[in-house]
Amino acid sequence: MKTCKQCGFQNEDNRTMCYNCGSTNFVAQQPTSNTSGRETEDTVVPPRQPEREHSHTTGKRREQSRSNTSRTAGKVEWWPELPDKVKTGSMVALALVGAVIVAYIIFWQIPDSLTTVKKVDNLMVYTPHYSHVEFVVESEPSPDNDSIIFCAAASLTGEKSEEFKHNNIAGNHVSDGMFYNGYKSPYNTGVFTLADGEWTFGMASDADSLLLVAARKDGIGFMHDLLIYNGAVNSYRTKNSRPLECRALCDLDGKLRVIDSAEPMLMGDYVNALLKIGVKNAICMQMNEAGGKDPWNHSWYRTTDRPDPIFIQDKQQRYGTNWLTFYK
Repeated sequence: MKTCKQCGFQNEDNRTMCYNCGSTNFVAQQPTSNTSGRETEDTVVPPRQPEREHSHTTGKRREQSRSNTSRTAGKVEWWPELPDKVKTGSMVALALVGAVIVAYIIFWQIPDSLTTVKKVDNLMVYTPHYSHVEFVVESEPSPDNDSIIFCAAASLTGEKSEEFKHNNIAGNHVSDGMFYNGYKSPYNTGVFTLADGEWTFGMASDADSLLLVAARKDGIGFMHDLLIYNGAVNSYRTKNSRPLECRALCDLDGKLRVIDSAEPMLMGDYVNALLKIGVKNAICMQMNEAGGKDPWNHSWYRTTDRPDPIFIQDKQQRYGTNWLTFYK
């Protein structure tokens, strides 16, 4: 018998490779002797059978038997002994699943309309999915301009005049990054500004500073009655004595939305309805008395499936001075 230097396994003399580890490095085994010192000729040592998985003497796996188990750096591969075709097919399947997930995120999460319209209780919620917003003055944007997805009058107008003047708009304002002085209105309790994609609702006392910041950033801004500020009712001035076709620019769920009353409502009921659905901030836009013959709330929007403008109020006020306009 001869002993393997690598693992200590006892091999027959005629073996050139260790049964256990495959090594060819042996130490010659001395013959077994009896008490007289003579070699025992009638002692037969049966040949050892090769180990199936582990050597009883060392506890180590045979290197050749584990060549297909793909143990690398002490870690077993997560799909051992699979044919290359199966592995390739699995990777293709995983790639397809990933593509479906990406498609869902990109396509299904993008609104299917330029302006989403939803009735919530007694409110109509308009959500324009815009690229930018402008505070347009002097000339009303044309409904034929298909880049406009929502348009409505914003600040109050003082006099019915054929001649446009910035000081005929209630409150100071910013249009195309320019600051303008408007007339002082007792209804202007707050301000709204938008610049660099970030909007701000603020109190009238902070209006000029916020408007100047918006102007420096080439943004927009206007003043009107601040109905809700930071989730609480503000001291608004709009009369609560007669039903109105109410409208406000709102911060709801982190999105800019224009919210109308579905039917004419008292201002107090309208504000409570806004609070009920979770509006955080709300500033008035042009409203109209119920059944009024001289509407100031001319407005329209667009959806993907209807290329023509959809009018909320189709009667146009010839003396309007300013409009909040959302572009796709």
